[in-house]
Amino acid sequence: MFRKLAEQHPAFEPLLDRGIAVAIDGTIYRDTWSKELPPGAEVFLLPRLAGG
Repeated sequence: MFRKLAEQHPAFEPLLDRGIAVAIDGTIYRDTWSKELPPGAEVFLLPRLAGG
């Protein structure tokens, strides 16, 4: 998904390189990039937040 997004919208590539989290149908994934997207999934890209 990230590769296609960067190909179709090159301005997103620097944001993707900085790090993002992805919410798929309301569940946030930070490091699981092999999750298969179900048809009709709602996907949100979120900036990665650092903190502690």
